[in-house]
Amino acid sequence: MKKWLYTALMVTLLWMALLSAFLLRGSFVHEFLVHSVGIYLGAPWFLFLIAWGLIRFVLLGGISSGLKHLFCISIMIAGAFLVSLGVGTLIHQADIRGVRQFVERIVPQLEEYKRAHGQYPESLTLLLGVLPPELFKEPDGYRVNADGFRFEYRDTAELIAGYCFDSSTREWHSVIKK
Repeated sequence: MKKWLYTALMVTLLWMALLSAFLLRGSFVHEFLVHSVGIYLGAPWFLFLIAWGLIRFVLLGGISSGLKHLFCISIMIAGAFLVSLGVGTLIHQADIRGVRQFVERIVPQLEEYKRAHGQYPESLTLLLGVLPPELFKEPDGYRVNADGFRFEYRDTAELIAGYCFDSSTREWHSVIKK
């Protein structure tokens, strides 16, 4: 196989891995897909290649160049999946940091709003220039209650878990989302 073809394949695989990482952002679906493909397709494929290589080596005394090319391509595909998983996890962690930094920045503005108006705003749109992170796009991302306010977001890397910031405790804690 020509060297330029390997290079083109590797660039394409890396591009697809990065695209999937940015689109799925390390979510549960992203991890599930990568692990499923690895376990249910990748593992049997590698076992088949190893068995085929051993049979050819024992019966014919060598491994064909076609089998070597298949094995090399398989390694590139597996590497692309690992890159996708790693980059997706990093993106997810950055999203979580962004949410927490957003809350740190907005809490003083909420307190100032309460001092000026006697209550916390019903929605974040009442504070000018505030655009919440993507994880807060759910309807219950910000709520006002009798004791203060609360921020909640679903952790997209977990199936039913989320996190909550309560103004009365000023701490984050884990919650089970329905």
